[in-house]
Amino acid sequence: MFSEMDFLLYDEYEDEEAEDRSFDSKLRNDVVRQVSNDARSRKSINAVDVNSRNANGNTALMLAVRSRDLGTCQFLLEQGANPNVLRSQSSMVTALSMANKLYNTQFIRSLLRHGAHFSCSQGLEVLEKAVSCSMYNDIITGETKLSQIKSRQNFETALIVANRHGREDLVTRLIQNKVSLGLSLMHTDSLDLIRKIISAGTDVNFTDFSGRTALHKAALSGRLDIVQLLVEAKAHIDAVDQEGNTPLLLSIPNSKETISYFIGKSCNINCVNSKGEAPLFKLVKYGFLEQIKELLKKGVYINCVNSSRENALHMAIKEDKYEIAECLIENKIDVNILTFDGLSALLLAIDKGSDIFVNLLLKAGADVNCKDSRGNCALIKAISVNYKLARNDSEKLKNIKIAEALIKAGAEVNCIDSDSIPAIGSLLRK
Repeated sequence: MFSEMDFLLYDEYEDEEAEDRSFDSKLRNDVVRQVSNDARSRKSINAVDVNSRNANGNTALMLAVRSRDLGTCQFLLEQGANPNVLRSQSSMVTALSMANKLYNTQFIRSLLRHGAHFSCSQGLEVLEKAVSCSMYNDIITGETKLSQIKSRQNFETALIVANRHGREDLVTRLIQNKVSLGLSLMHTDSLDLIRKIISAGTDVNFTDFSGRTALHKAALSGRLDIVQLLVEAKAHIDAVDQEGNTPLLLSIPNSKETISYFIGKSCNINCVNSKGEAPLFKLVKYGFLEQIKELLKKGVYINCVNSSRENALHMAIKEDKYEIAECLIENKIDVNILTFDGLSALLLAIDKGSDIFVNLLLKAGADVNCKDSRGNCALIKAISVNYKLARNDSEKLKNIKIAEALIKAGAEVNCIDSDSIPAIGSLLRK
């Protein structure tokens, strides 16, 4: 039975927004009306329309809750209705907010089982009811379902909501009943709550749908304090997610302190993810020289290559990191490794028109007569190919200086360019 109060309590939602009589609004109303009619008839619902909102912002699911039609509500949820759709961008009202006004708690139970979360209007009140009615399994089922949907992986669990509101009574009961402790560990940024979850015997290496652990999440957000707490609790420091990322890889570039902490803890510094990224590559890209030095002291494999067969020196040149290039050369990186496109570090520096990198590489013993995949040697690229592509006199002058440096370093001047012109002849014509 529903009391008169049930109906009165809906007044705050009924006229929240004045109905727009425009043609667009009529179409929206028609779509939601059709979904509602199909649901009441238990007909299959078009997935595109099931979460549509009418002119007042109501979905068919909200209308089913409002009309106290539990069967239709459950049918819509089974058809994929999203219980977390908001009535409007300025409102936090969801179907769960509406269900809070009903005395029949089965509506709340059904919505929770299908992933309704408590980060909504009146969410704390609903959570109180759910706990008082021991809906623990329903909450766990729904939150597990939410965690497996990629677009909704970042959400507040019931435990996090209770903790955010300072409700120790709810926190205690949820922990005692082991309600989504692993998920809460992954999603909370509260040190105090993390300590409580760990103390409850939760597996700190719990993984989500993407294979990430709480340590991955803490590293990604640059939270050194949480990282330290989890490592002390025996979190796997080299855990790998589905994309091959370790916590160290995810900590770059979010926190230099966290990066240094992982390196100091003797984690796997030679790990490579599915994109071919190694810690050394990422540190070079973001210009973290001190952390690169820490890796080198720990014995990182300096000549690792990515999926394009570039090494860290190629990356340093591409990112204009001169000091890092110097550091890598001092630590004996191979200056003559060729990419799949046949580019050595020297050829790459020539393509960039960077005389300072060219001079650095020549001093390091780079092969001055190396050729790219088209058979163009370093000298030809400088004085023929790149000279023609130069956009102004300044760029042309740089290429001439590079050519002079190559010749002084012993470049073969009788090599032939793409037009069968002696390279030295090309230089003289400039």
